[in-house]
This record gives sequence, structure tokens and C-alpha cells, in this order.
Amino acid sequence: MTTPVSPPAPTTPVDPPNTVAPTYTLGGSISGAEGGVTLQVLGGDSIRMTTDGQFKFPTQLRAGVTYRVTAMPTDLSKTTCTVGNGLGTIGDTDTTNISVVCATRTYRVGGSVSGLVGMGLKLQINAGDDLAINGNGRFEFPDPIAVGGNYTVKVSANPEGQGCKVENGAGQSWASVTNVAVSCSEL
Repeated sequence: MTTPVSPPAPTTPVDPPNTVAPTYTLGGSISGAEGGVTLQVLGGDSIRMTTDGQFKFPTQLRAGVTYRVTAMPTDLSKTTCTVGNGLGTIGDTDTTNISVVCATRTYRVGGSVSGLVGMGLKLQINAGDDLAINGNGRFEFPDPIAVGGNYTVKVSANPEGQGCKVENGAGQSWASVTNVAVSCSEL
């Protein structure tokens, strides 16, 4: 004898629970912000920083979202910024390793020497360290000058039996300076 099987009881469809995808913060640290820097997530938030320290964008992002962070200094002619770890994908935790480093633009000062026949010529910029010059041709001081900074190049030691003079040896550095001319002649 067979036992009759009852049909299954009807089921009521159940909607999935109201789920919200988790979101995570995007941030990091900035240095050199004194002149003002705007940080932006492309296509999203922007924040203005005027002091060094930690930052966090106000809008949180879902895991899997790709981000790109840029830094725009208030005065591009005087400041440059680099962004480390500024491109990535949000994982399953807050992103806090974006590094923004801003610095004053600097320029090198240099030029050329002509007429030098002996040894011992030394040049100096802004009363700093001497730069020994051993022959005719191009020279460049190793330490850069901040944008807009004043510079003065002078002869700190003449070569034996010669006198040297400097032309175009003073000014402000708004770009790399390459036209300082040092000419030497017999005494």
C-alpha cells in the first residue's frame, strides 16, 4: 500500500533584507600646504588644505570604486605638489595612505666662464659656499634658489695672474638662470 504524498505547502516569496553596500573613507596626509592646496577626487569631492596634517574626503566610497586624487596649489607659479598612492581601487577597509607633498619651486643659477687660463677661480652665490671653476665653459651652482628669490653671484677668488668679472650676476629667480657671464683676462 502506498502512502499518499501531500503536495508541498505554498511558499511566500521573501524579499532579500534591505542591504546597503558598505562604504569606506579616502584620505591620507599632506605636507607643504601653507600656501593653500585643493585636493580633489576626480568626479567627486574637493577639500582645501592650508595646514599640514591628515585629511579625509567627506564622501565615503563603495568597495571596488576606482579613485584618482589630484592636488592643485593656490599659486602654481610658486608651488608644486606630488601625490603618492593617488590612484587606486577602494578595498574593504578605509584608504588612508594617500601622500601629498608640496614644496616651493626652485631654480638653479648658472652661466659660462670665458678667458680662464689658470687655476683658482672661485665663484660664490648669496655669500654661500664657494664653487671652484677649473676651466672655461658652463657652470651651475648646486643649491637652487626659491622662486622669486634674489641671487648675487660674485668672484670670491681670482685665478693667479688674472682678474675676472661677473655680468648678469644679480636678479630674481623666476626661471632657471643660465646667463651669468664670467670673463677673465690677464692682469
